[in-house]
Amino acid sequence: MGSIKDYLIELRRMNEKSFSAMLICLILALPLFAQGYEENLPEQQAAAFKWPDGKKMAISLTFDDARLSQIDKGLPILDSYGIKATFYLSAERMIQRVDGWKVAVSNGHDMGNHSLLHPCTGNFSWSRETALEDYTLVQMSHELDSANRFIKDVLGITPTSFGYPCVYSSELGRTVEEKMDGCRKFAEGTFMEGIGPGGGFFTLANQILHEGPEQQANYYNELQKIARETRLKIPLLQTEEGTHGLMCSGGTIFPEGPALGSTWNMDLLGQVYETAAREARAVGIHQLFTLVIEPNRDPRLGRNQGGYSEDTYLCSRIAETVVKAVQGSDVSAKDKVVAGLCHYPGQSQPVSGLERGAMEISERVLREVFLPPWEAGTPVVVVLINGRPLAIPWIDEHVPAIVEASIFCSISAGSASSVYPHA
Repeated sequence: MGSIKDYLIELRRMNEKSFSAMLICLILALPLFAQGYEENLPEQQAAAFKWPDGKKMAISLTFDDARLSQIDKGLPILDSYGIKATFYLSAERMIQRVDGWKVAVSNGHDMGNHSLLHPCTGNFSWSRETALEDYTLVQMSHELDSANRFIKDVLGITPTSFGYPCVYSSELGRTVEEKMDGCRKFAEGTFMEGIGPGGGFFTLANQILHEGPEQQANYYNELQKIARETRLKIPLLQTEEGTHGLMCSGGTIFPEGPALGSTWNMDLLGQVYETAAREARAVGIHQLFTLVIEPNRDPRLGRNQGGYSEDTYLCSRIAETVVKAVQGSDVSAKDKVVAGLCHYPGQSQPVSGLERGAMEISERVLREVFLPPWEAGTPVVVVLINGRPLAIPWIDEHVPAIVEASIFCSISAGSASSVYPHA
């Protein structure tokens, strides 16, 4: 064990000023992954996705940080039921239970890379020396590579990390042809060592599939076929923007948010977003993001065109309408997709109207102005927050709302309080 600790100490010394990491979210896989457009394809291409062994859906169980409770309590329970999970390991905790993690590997559980030094926002006192805000992309890459080497040296396996890239990123390629080839390789896990197979793509159709719905459906189906031939055979979750209609070639584009909001016509808005969902699902898209239910509070903010109104009540009714229209009563239906609401409450009232500016919002304003739209949208189904928050409001003694249990409990209609009770 002494050699392992020495190895970790040396890596920490080498990486203290030059490495970083990225926190990764894994996504629940639902029956909606079957391609809705396939029913319109020639018969020989119309083989709908079939879950193995007659199953109807799959759930991805993932755990972070290599916590001691995972080895001492969690893994024995999973093993007793024959359930496999993925564990994203942090080096310092992993070395405290090396033998247990070796057993987990031998029992068929997957190991992922949760960074070497566990950098996080510098807002937390425990991460000031490894603040994520201070790292560059090069440092981040080195951090993850170092963690991969450490896990391989200790456990004898090379972790493969989940990836869900934005297709507008130049890393996948610079031309349309390069990006299409890059997405194929990313889906099968051969694009770069240690990343993939991928979990899906964001803004793929909008960025590179410009010939219309048929091209989009064919290419999405091609990627799904690639995903089915990977080791875990997990389908891809495809996401596009839907602020005021499906954002890609062939999609119906409606007026921007303020124009839609000015109608005060919920039936009309319901038809708008039912159309967006139907067009998205028809080509193989499963989620519509950038559904901006945030009230517009500062006219200087550049993102106001995505929102609907400065009125909290109106935004609440629109949030309710949008989620019902996009998801319906059965999100796995052939004309429905997942609704991704955004942005995190409070981003539309930054200091001086600056994009990603600081938030100076009291808890009362947060609750009376910004949270009601989320409360209106959340009880319909579980809400998704689009990507990372553009800005995080602060409440009480410099506590970011994203880690304040009472805020999340209040907007999850009580469901979170049973999981994360107040201290």
